[in-house]
Amino acid sequence: MAPNIACLTAFGDLASDMENPYWIINKDKMTDKTNRFTGAINASFKITDWWDVSARIGYDNYTTDAYTYIAPGSVVHEMYQNGRLAKTDYRYEYYSTNFASNFHKNVGDFNPKSNGRNDDRKHQACKPNPLGI
Repeated sequence: MAPNIACLTAFGDLASDMENPYWIINKDKMTDKTNRFTGAINASFKITDWWDVSARIGYDNYTTDAYTYIAPGSVVHEMYQNGRLAKTDYRYEYYSTNFASNFHKNVGDFNPKSNGRNDDRKHQACKPNPLGI
């Protein structure tokens, strides 16, 4: 039976092989670094005995930088057996705000508690095209 020519490279058929741990540690390089900042502020104010308002603002931001180098001859998919270099930068930003107005008033035996609320969320993710060689 003839070998599958599409799977052969200068290194042979590596896709179905097992990688040597020494090779992974000393030849292939991968790093992943994340910086994150998150926080929130809230405030409330009692306007009368039966009416109060509150507001909240939240923020979350992180940046991840990833680097991958797969050395030629690694046991990977045929597409990457001549080597691979990839660098990806990903930035995520999330804002959230909300405002609430709460009423706590009794009218006779009736207790019409109610609240009004406004929520606003903004999300932005930026992922530039990775460098792939």
